[in-house]
Amino acid sequence: MKLSRTRIVLPARCKKCPHLQCFDLYNYLQMNEKRPTWRCPVCSDWAPYKLLIIDANAWKNLTRAFLAHIVVKFD
Repeated sequence: MKLSRTRIVLPARCKKCPHLQCFDLYNYLQMNEKRPTWRCPVCSDWAPYKLLIIDANAWKNLTRAFLAHIVVKFD
């Protein structure tokens, strides 16, 4: 199951998945609202809502990358 090709806003993964790759939590929840399969989009293992975690390291890196692209212009 592929979620989307958009940027990850809130990086999440299942506690029980063997991989470190994250997916976007918002997209995952939207997809499961439409058609509830609760399968990890990376490895297809069972990934119910209660086992999902926010990946703090990925979140920190995404936030840092976002802040690095902010440009302030002075008049």
